[in-house]
Amino acid sequence: MTKKIGIYTPYRKGGPWYWGQKLARMVNQYSNDFLALHSHRLVELLASPLIARGDIIHSVNPITFRAWSKPYVLTIKGNYLQEKDNPLSRFYPAATKAADIVTVPSHYLKKSLGLKNAKVIPNAIEIDQFKPVKLKPNTNRPINILTVTKFYFQDKAEGVLEIIKALAILKQKGYKITYTVLGAGQFLESIKAKASSYSLPINFAGFQNPQDYFPETDIFAYYSPHDNMPNAVMEAMAAGLPVISNPIGAVPEIITSRQEGVLINDNYALELERLINDVKLRRYYGQNARKRIINDFSWESIIKDWLNLYEKL
Repeated sequence: MTKKIGIYTPYRKGGPWYWGQKLARMVNQYSNDFLALHSHRLVELLASPLIARGDIIHSVNPITFRAWSKPYVLTIKGNYLQEKDNPLSRFYPAATKAADIVTVPSHYLKKSLGLKNAKVIPNAIEIDQFKPVKLKPNTNRPINILTVTKFYFQDKAEGVLEIIKALAILKQKGYKITYTVLGAGQFLESIKAKASSYSLPINFAGFQNPQDYFPETDIFAYYSPHDNMPNAVMEAMAAGLPVISNPIGAVPEIITSRQEGVLINDNYALELERLINDVKLRRYYGQNARKRIINDFSWESIIKDWLNLYEKL
């Protein structure tokens, strides 16, 4: 008998919403034993503590009370202890106690939240959506560097400035660089104002599809003072781009430094310079990065973990 999985996400489209949509699609694609239903309408969310559709309820929303006795899986996507602006953050501690199983996407988040019994199931990438880029030799042209981030939190937004400082050092050394930053949020304008003092060719392109920019990118640069498992980094890896980042959050769970990319706290400019000068190294990191995503973080791989979890309920 086919069991129905009710996957509950916020009604607003964002990371958790798209994750729930993809999970439902993958469950239906890879299993004949389960039928996944993506529930995201506001009326469904408001009613979920009393009435929830499905034989198994899987939610990223913190359901703290439930009138039903169905198995309840809670997936926590971010650090609610740091998300002070999230009105739902205060409900997660109670929701973890109400759930039968709690999952998180990284060991870093599991440790940060003190969830000793949580099961780690990583974020996943649809690898077929990402064609491997062909990294070009330098040939006396500007090196194209790309960053994809969000500007909704001030400290995270200012991570872009750390990259800009490194680029300013390289500019003084005579390197020709173009820098593109994708992403939107309330702190974008303040970052643009601060960035203007460095007199660098920076294109703040706003919210765009990164895949449109990957083919012309030589290096994907990332820096954040706090993060978990950034999809932006994983998508760049899926496209075969060399990634340089600080070792924040769960990034070291995705990238082994000097194997699939470079993780560095200090001397960011020096490591970036090495990548600029060595196209063979860029290709080495890029090829390894794509293999890493295919083997360990593709939906084809991760969906097995979700199906195994459902089968035990």
